[in-house]
Amino acid sequence: MPDLISGDRRAHLYSLERWQYEALDISLWHERTEYMVALLRRYLSNRGEQDADLEILEFGCGSMALESMLREGGFTRARYIPSDCHARDERTLVLDLNAPDFLDSVPAVDVIFMGGVLEYLDRAESVLDALSKKARYLFFSYCPRVASQTEADRLGWKNHWTPGEALAIANDLGDGVMSESGFDPSAPKPVHTYFVASRNWWRPELAAAAGPLPKIHDRPVRCPSG
Repeated sequence: MPDLISGDRRAHLYSLERWQYEALDISLWHERTEYMVALLRRYLSNRGEQDADLEILEFGCGSMALESMLREGGFTRARYIPSDCHARDERTLVLDLNAPDFLDSVPAVDVIFMGGVLEYLDRAESVLDALSKKARYLFFSYCPRVASQTEADRLGWKNHWTPGEALAIANDLGDGVMSESGFDPSAPKPVHTYFVASRNWWRPELAAAAGPLPKIHDRPVRCPSG
């Protein structure tokens, strides 16, 4: 039997053009976003910021379901900024995170939110490091490589961190890392999330308003060894 995922089809899975025509209203993606919004509410409540005037920048905004979920999740004063590699409406900040100069167009914000994005990046670790200079908090998901996965399970993805590697990368970005693995919709593709208080952010007016980060007393994160 011929390989049905080969040639032009395989190349398409790794191309930027894929996302111009890909279906965006995917229930599984929305479930992941809803799960992440609930976590974000909890994390920011720990810091007394759940009702603050937050700017939340979403990369890979797709259908922009996050915007309404933020309101429904209690972020009534948040300003939502959508970004994607193709325009989704007139507000979209169009950016290719694989481009070497993407950071020049990224505004300084309170929270950078990324669900289902990192797996498609050429230099995901470098992108996270760069973005940590643009936000007080990074919140992202990642599907780590686990033993039960096949090559086909990760087709179209450009990086393959283990759970331990993903957590180590998050820890390198900042302090008070909160990691969760409770969203497990379709094994063998578990979804882990990482909330990071960046140690690299630089916006002076945010620094003055935020003051020092409070100590966090959540239970230690246990991550499967990679």
